[in-house]
Parts: sequence; C-alpha cells; structure tokens
Amino acid sequence: MEIMEQYAIPIVMGICFGLGFVLKHAITKLPNNWIPALLVAIGVIVNSWLEAWTFTPEILIGGIASGLLSVGLFETAKTLIDRVKNTFSSKE
Repeated sequence: MEIMEQYAIPIVMGICFGLGFVLKHAITKLPNNWIPALLVAIGVIVNSWLEAWTFTPEILIGGIASGLLSVGLFETAKTLIDRVKNTFSSKE
C-alpha cells in the first residue's frame, strides 16, 4: 500500500477516473475486464506527457498505480452508492 501512496499522482488519477467513466458508460460494447488494462496504459501515457514525454521507472510505476487506483476509486464509489440506495429503499 505504501507504494501506491508514494507513486499515486492525483492529476493522472482524475484523468483516468474520468476516462474510465466514459469508457464504461459510453462504449457499451467494451468488456468491463478491459477497462483496468486500458486505464493502466492511459495512466502511463498521461504521466509521461505530464513529465515532458520522459520515461523512467518512476513514471511507469506512477502511471500504473494511478490507473489502478482510479479503478479502485470508481468501484468503491459505486459500492457506497449502491449500499446507500439499498439502505434507503429497504426502510420504506
């Protein structure tokens, strides 16, 4: 977990999160299991772009970590929203 905290880049995570949301909801023919792999690749490319197109192991790890964390953030938010909906719908 420390590696993720050390290498996570919030800007890259935000871009990956937004693109992941678009991929999931706009391109319905894309299988869901491809989205994390695409976000890892996008994270590496965006991180390299932010660092003036340089490529080092730190940039690679930062892009991978940020792409995967954006997937985890999306799944966590989706789970929390579903739980809140289920809680309020079961009380009625």
